[in-house]
Amino acid sequence: MPMPAVAWPSHLRLVVANHSSEISDGYAMVPMRTGAPRRRRVQLAGPEIRAVEGLFSEEQMRILHQWFEDDLIAGERPFSIWLPGPGPGLIQYEARFLEPYTAEPIPSRPPALWRFAARLLLQAIDDA
Repeated sequence: MPMPAVAWPSHLRLVVANHSSEISDGYAMVPMRTGAPRRRRVQLAGPEIRAVEGLFSEEQMRILHQWFEDDLIAGERPFSIWLPGPGPGLIQYEARFLEPYTAEPIPSRPPALWRFAARLLLQAIDDA
């Protein structure tokens, strides 16, 4: 799988909200030349869905919003991101936003902080 042209902004650190994820089994209904569609394997490792979150300053939130709107065309384009895998270390994923992210201000003393949360559809990027 080719790597997406757009990458997550490296200076914005994300945290995986929990270490559970929804994993697709890699099978789908495939139309046949004749007869009814059949359930067939379409990929070896199916995509997974993970919740991520982060705490960002107002400036970081402005950068993130501009990146989301301009570079990802309101979240429609895929991007690459490094996240913890099932074992030790990080894995590079092709990611897509499943829905628009949420951002809530946290009442605190200045500087103001924002709590960012999103659900991402992730597919591991092969090194080969």
